[in-house]
Amino acid sequence: MKKFNILLALLLLSTLSMLVACSKEDDVKMEEEMLFSERIVEVTSPFEGMIDSDIVYFDADGDNDEDVIVIGSSKSSRYISKLFIRNQEGLLNDVSTPFLGVKDGSISVSDIDSDGDKDVLITGDSAFGLSTRLYRNNGNAQFQMIDTPFNGVWLSSSDFDDVDDDGDSDLILVGSTNSGNIAKLYLNDGEGNFTLKGDTPFQGISGKVAFSDVNGDQDPDVIFNGRDNNGILIVHLYLNDGNGNFVWIEKNPFRALRSGWMDFSDVNGDDLPDVLLSGTGGVSFNTLLYINNGGGSFSQSTDALPFAQVQGEAEFADINRDGIDDVIEVGLTFDQVQNKSSLEASLYLGNGDGTFELVEETPFEGMYLGSVGISSDGKEIILFGTNGNQSEYLSKMYRIE
Repeated sequence: MKKFNILLALLLLSTLSMLVACSKEDDVKMEEEMLFSERIVEVTSPFEGMIDSDIVYFDADGDNDEDVIVIGSSKSSRYISKLFIRNQEGLLNDVSTPFLGVKDGSISVSDIDSDGDKDVLITGDSAFGLSTRLYRNNGNAQFQMIDTPFNGVWLSSSDFDDVDDDGDSDLILVGSTNSGNIAKLYLNDGEGNFTLKGDTPFQGISGKVAFSDVNGDQDPDVIFNGRDNNGILIVHLYLNDGNGNFVWIEKNPFRALRSGWMDFSDVNGDDLPDVLLSGTGGVSFNTLLYINNGGGSFSQSTDALPFAQVQGEAEFADINRDGIDDVIEVGLTFDQVQNKSSLEASLYLGNGDGTFELVEETPFEGMYLGSVGISSDGKEIILFGTNGNQSEYLSKMYRIE
């Protein structure tokens, strides 16, 4: 009996020690998250507040720091496309460009002619109608519009990647034209001249499109998320055979969403890109994570994720620079229990195993109908949007110290 009591006491002591250790780990983690939130500092934004916008960081002038291009609609101007060049002090200054002002569109950048400079594609609705314009960078952020076969689109998206393994950037373009929704693939000849590739299986949409190698064969596959010509919300995945020929994977678990966003990152360290979708499905707002099983197969994450369910943008970036992507989520949420909507702007730090932790008390201001821009090093964040009654268009900039 005495030995049993001793063993029981040792067991209780061991259990208590484990509980204390776990409690300390939780306290340390909470303290780290609180300390990290204190490193996020709001700085003066050089941008107008905008809605129906897009934001892209890239090195426009070849000086090895990131500049910013923005499109959208402000209180003072219905159609905007502006380039901001970063000076030696790190400040962004608006410069003159030939860019046509647009809203409800997208920005994509790529070196289309292999001359070492990033060129720019801008789509959207303009004062002159629907537009898709390609601007060649002649060096030092001197841009020139060039002729293309592209349709003018809005409610649009585009992405560059080498789909046929010939060493240059090809283009996928989706959006709404004056005669319906499109999804078109254009092949690059290496000098920035594009030709429409026929006989693709793609279904035209207004919404989002993005390349990613989802099955690990070193070829860019493509996912579409948006509304087809029958007004039906769809998410379609197509696998690339390596020569720019795509096959539709008819069965996938993705929930089709409108007014949403789509992004890729390996959240669990298996070297396969997982998918984050946000937007509205039916009457509900959603932020959904899908884990890549390999071979082009996905499953919705079964982990208890802390994400707010938003109509808006959810984007991956390594904000705390630990080598693991985090999530920034901005948009409109709705509490069905209280029948009340609210504005969200939250940061979730990735743990590397497919789970995330909410960072409490960040200075981010909630907004919607806008966009998120994040520098490639995660040190700078731009938020565009509007407040609850749309009386103000907002522009916020934050830096990670």
